Amino acid sequence: MEQSMELTVGNNVPYYYNTTEVVLMERDMELAVGNNAPYYYNTVKVLLMEQGMELAVGNNAPDFSLPTDSGENLSLSEFFDKKNVVLYFYPKDDTPGCRMEAKGFRDKIDDFSSFDTVIIGVSKDSVKRHANFKAKYSLPFSLVSDENAEMLEKYGVWVEKSMFGKKYMGIERTTFLIDKKGKVVKIWKNVKVSGHVDEVLEEVRGIHSNFELDSDDSSVVITGKNGIGKTNILEAISLLAKSNGMKKAKASEIQNRFSNEDWVVHYDFFNGTDFNSIGIAKSFDKKLIQIDGKTQSSYSSLYKISNVIWLIPQMDYVLLNSPSDRLKFLDRIVSLFEENYTCCYMKYRKAKHERSKLLRENILNKNWFSSLENIMAVNAVSILHMRSSVLKILQDTIDNHSSKLFPKASLKFSSQLTLDDTAEYFQNRLKENREKDSLTGRVTFGVHNDNFRVFCQKRNVPINLCSTGEQKLLLLSIILSSVKARCIHYNKAPLLLLDDIMSHLDKHYRKALIEEVLSIQCQTWITDVNQDNFNSYLYSFKFFELLSK
Repeated sequence: MEQSMELTVGNNVPYYYNTTEVVLMERDMELAVGNNAPYYYNTVKVLLMEQGMELAVGNNAPDFSLPTDSGENLSLSEFFDKKNVVLYFYPKDDTPGCRMEAKGFRDKIDDFSSFDTVIIGVSKDSVKRHANFKAKYSLPFSLVSDENAEMLEKYGVWVEKSMFGKKYMGIERTTFLIDKKGKVVKIWKNVKVSGHVDEVLEEVRGIHSNFELDSDDSSVVITGKNGIGKTNILEAISLLAKSNGMKKAKASEIQNRFSNEDWVVHYDFFNGTDFNSIGIAKSFDKKLIQIDGKTQSSYSSLYKISNVIWLIPQMDYVLLNSPSDRLKFLDRIVSLFEENYTCCYMKYRKAKHERSKLLRENILNKNWFSSLENIMAVNAVSILHMRSSVLKILQDTIDNHSSKLFPKASLKFSSQLTLDDTAEYFQNRLKENREKDSLTGRVTFGVHNDNFRVFCQKRNVPINLCSTGEQKLLLLSIILSSVKARCIHYNKAPLLLLDDIMSHLDKHYRKALIEEVLSIQCQTWITDVNQDNFNSYLYSFKFFELLSK
């Protein structure tokens, strides 16, 4: 038998997709090692018919070639590498449930088409009945006629049913979602018609994983309904600046849950002077980076090429959160100006973590401690100087170059170190604090304890005492001033990502934001549900609409 496994006593008889001719030979004795091969007197030809092997997600969908409502044959294979296929099996043309299901797919056909997906309906009805059903309800997709139940058996939907105690064979209402490679990616059995089409469309959206967008050097507005995937595009861009992006997601968390293939993002990136081809991909649950075809050992190479800053809804209260959250916000801004900043901070943080581990496990190795504390000290001094320098530049920009339409912020900063402190001084403090840090379980002295606060200039009150509207405007003002400061002092503009920003602003501030963005002349990516917010600026942005989910 054509099988990859050995059949033994107790196994179920295997199913076969392909009709196979098998010769059964009479055996007159049990064959053992050392026996001569037995003679056979009679041969019997047995035809093993195709059986309806139950399909599972990940299997190849069985091909077919059957007539449709037009009278012409249709094959699944003609869509391979071209289209996803929604293959739905239904009991009978023009019955209430089947009518409702067909009309549901009809009404959403444009949405399915936008995701490279075709709809195919299948039943035992004749070609003529299919043609009448299709014409009556203007169905824009093919209906396959399987009068002999060949295809129904292949897909396991020709089943025994029972009504009033009487058993009969019929079609179990079932839908299969098949990707462009012919793989089954989703199965709905015993379908309940109400809401089914929307559920299928949601799954189709998940397997539509190839996306290309050409923005040239224009600022971009991406519109579409909530949940369509606008933020995903911004997240892909944010990977240029931070290994876990603006959502702080691991490589495995970005993975399309409907695909077994690792994800890849490719960027053609021009920073004003140089053109680079950049690739970021998932490989063994880690991120792989290539620049101009060369694999990079770390993100540090990217920091020298790309600068990205963003404002997303999750950041609305970042300036009201804990000191560590506020400091992370500041660090993101500092990294715009200082390409070595992120590397310095990562070295500092890693050494701090390892030192804490030694203290926690009571490993008293003086040389090891000295080495780690030296790394912390050298990088801490650099971190403090870079933070102070950028804050000075940013405050100057806020005071003298920011939009008068947005409230101005005063930036306050304090540290356990001073700008005059040396690495040697810092290292000695760490050495003195070993016993204290061992008892507290944390590093009590260092730049990780720096404090960054924001005040409203006009009223000289901390941001937590401002209204919710003022808080959001102050945050937006700081982001815009950061971008403008880099343009003024470095003559290079970063990429600015603004996710769902218009929903926070009234008409007056929407206009102010757009005009401020255009005056800065940086490439800005904005997502919004409504293009009408930009009707006065149709020639200032490049617009992309994502179709409904």
